[in-house]
Amino acid sequence: MQKKILIITYKFPPMGGIGTRRWVKFAKYLSKLGYQVHILTRDYHFIDKTTWSDDVDKNIIIHKFKSYYPSWLLSESSNYFTFQIKRYSNFILKKTLFYLDNAQYDAKNILSNSKGIIEKYQIQNVIATGHPVSINYISSYLKIDNSDINLIQDYRDNWNDLNLYQYGKSGGFCFFKRKEESARKEFFTLFYADKVLNVSEDLTLKLAKKHKSLEDKFLTLTNGYDHDDFNNITSSNTSFNIIYAGSLFNERIEAVYLLLDAIISLNDAYINNNFRVVIYSNYNVGRMDKKYEKLINKNIIFKAFIPPREVLKEISTFSFCLSINSKFASYAFGTKIFDYMALNKSILHVSNRGALFNMIKEKNQFVSEYNLEEMKETLLNMKEYYINNINNAQQENYEEFSIFELTLKLEKLFI
Repeated sequence: MQKKILIITYKFPPMGGIGTRRWVKFAKYLSKLGYQVHILTRDYHFIDKTTWSDDVDKNIIIHKFKSYYPSWLLSESSNYFTFQIKRYSNFILKKTLFYLDNAQYDAKNILSNSKGIIEKYQIQNVIATGHPVSINYISSYLKIDNSDINLIQDYRDNWNDLNLYQYGKSGGFCFFKRKEESARKEFFTLFYADKVLNVSEDLTLKLAKKHKSLEDKFLTLTNGYDHDDFNNITSSNTSFNIIYAGSLFNERIEAVYLLLDAIISLNDAYINNNFRVVIYSNYNVGRMDKKYEKLINKNIIFKAFIPPREVLKEISTFSFCLSINSKFASYAFGTKIFDYMALNKSILHVSNRGALFNMIKEKNQFVSEYNLEEMKETLLNMKEYYINNINNAQQENYEEFSIFELTLKLEKLFI
């Protein structure tokens, strides 16, 4: 009999965005391992630009449930005016009716569809993945109604640690009753789960400290890279340059400022004349401090976002790749780092330590905390490395972070 699994997720192609990538990739490799993968996802009547739809094969069967959150508000915007209308509408809904998340009223539709799929296809292993976290909470009732299933909750980020669910903080809950509801639902979710997955060891340990009686359930399953994404992409190291592609919001721009401050402070002739920081982002350059004006278009170059496949091609031509964790988010383990690993690029990671910081350092890559003297030393080390070793760089082994290896690790949790 063919092995079968159900994955309950709010985001899946044709919905796009980085939130869809994790379980599209795991579904792909579970399919390659012989599983019939059933996906239950929300109805979505749009086709986004970045969807990873090519990874969905015939062994991945997609089922839809009706969500009460308007799909139009989640779709990509064609112009600035539409973007602003959606942004304002989403803000109002999340402060009023949908104060927990987009899926908080979808219990009946999720559970009725899930139970039908489980019964029809005789499925034992069920994975529920946030965000939205209501997917995790609602799926707990599958375990309550059917104790024989193996329920794996994929948390990604810790629920009540997120600013959105903090009480008494800007951007969080205004009413204590909402905080009570969120905390109660989180404990309920953890209590009825067989296993709970986080994307980094920092997050797993943090969850274990908060829920010590349940800590044996908590495991780390990072994101990873897919070898197939790098077919026909050849890595090269041409210039003393570094690339960053992604958002600079949530104070990530501070890492760029730190790097520029190091360039200014060192005033090293080789670095001044050769080092280039190329950033693909929607960051408004006009917001930068005037002290950096002389470096713009010389040592730092801003470019517009480009499609993911084009990003990979660009990364392949750079000598160094920049990874940023905000000062307050040292626990983060972003997905871009795995593209760097797959292409075996030299990495500069900026963070106030954390699991990713430690791992990058153990792999003999470059790290710096948010400290000017440390960044200056790191930049000089990168210069020396580039001049002396760049064309004979030792290949690091990152295979443990390939989606295939991670899928084998996931499979061990099945019954």
